[in-house]
Amino acid sequence: MVKLITDSDAAETFLGPNAAYQTYTNFHLERSLGAMDVSHRFVLSYSYELPFGRGKAFGSKWHPALDAVLGGWQFNGITTLQSGFPLSIRTRTDSSQSVGQGTQRPNSTGKSAALDYSRDRDAKLNEWFDITAFTQPATFTFGNVGRTLPDVRADRVRNFDLSIFKNFQVSEKMRLQFRSEFFNAFNRPLFAAPNVQLGAPAFGTISGQANNPRQIQMALRLRF
Repeated sequence: MVKLITDSDAAETFLGPNAAYQTYTNFHLERSLGAMDVSHRFVLSYSYELPFGRGKAFGSKWHPALDAVLGGWQFNGITTLQSGFPLSIRTRTDSSQSVGQGTQRPNSTGKSAALDYSRDRDAKLNEWFDITAFTQPATFTFGNVGRTLPDVRADRVRNFDLSIFKNFQVSEKMRLQFRSEFFNAFNRPLFAAPNVQLGAPAFGTISGQANNPRQIQMALRLRF
């Protein structure tokens, strides 16, 4: 496990105010997990040519018509499992009254905002984290919550891209390949980050999806 700790984030450019600073005059207060920290990431690529058909372990003497249907298949895939990015909580109304500062963060009530990840989908969408773990700071003060939370993250990635190929030997020098590819094959949603503005009506809720639903494409490739 690798931990990315920073006191500033180039990722702020891509994530917007999700990783914004609270003050630009004391970066010691900004030290936290980086907005792009990924504690776990697993990527597996695989390809398997099924042993059926002419010239293979099984069916080497099949009739050409049977081989055209059952032989020459290949299965491929890419599996990606990854932790979500840490969240950064900020206040909807900046009560710090500090000129030229960044984004005010709330105070912590002293308890973790993490909730059981195994809850059902509707419960998670309506309350991704414990919103009662944060309070609005007093006027003219900064909040004591870190730039990113160490124990609350956006949704994790569980993606499977799969494909099947079928090879046809048209002639000695000509080969036709049919391919069907399934992106997000199991149609698993990757939820967008929750609302992180303390004081907003939708604080802690998720209202969007960050990935695409299952997509299927087919193609023919002729090699000669």
